[in-house]
Amino acid sequence: MKPENAASPTMTKLHEAIVVHLVDAILSGAYLVGASLPNKMELAAAHGVSRTAAREAMQKLASLGLIESRRRKSATVLARESWKLLDASVLGAAVLRVEDVSFFQALVEARLLIEPHAAELAAVRASEDDLVRIEASLNAMASEADGTCGAGWAAADVAFHAGIIEAAGN
Repeated sequence: MKPENAASPTMTKLHEAIVVHLVDAILSGAYLVGASLPNKMELAAAHGVSRTAAREAMQKLASLGLIESRRRKSATVLARESWKLLDASVLGAAVLRVEDVSFFQALVEARLLIEPHAAELAAVRASEDDLVRIEASLNAMASEADGTCGAGWAAADVAFHAGIIEAAGN
């Protein structure tokens, strides 16, 4: 039996669309640090969804460290130091939107710290499905490698590295 307050698949998709939109807006600089986001009612109206979906989107953004939401006040954008940049939903947008070289240096350093061991674990633990996903994302990166590191390449890059971590079973 499904719990009464569990989100329906449609609700989940609705709130995820708002999350994707706002993550991109925050990382692109449309909302600067300290800026107020639209309230839940305004978000719901703008996206044609319920306030519940808008509330779930705001909760997700808060869990990603992108915003601070206070009761009866608008949510404000937090500084990058608070962002959970290794979350796939943030990282995918960050790779496309963040222009700060230090971000990419930190990303490479984090990957160098984590991925060698994760790759070892993945080599032992990966299922056939894991290997297929990793190979597909690697092939997608290769096909998108035109020197611009556009949206297709960035998505494939994130999928490749996330695939290794997932295949490690961790």
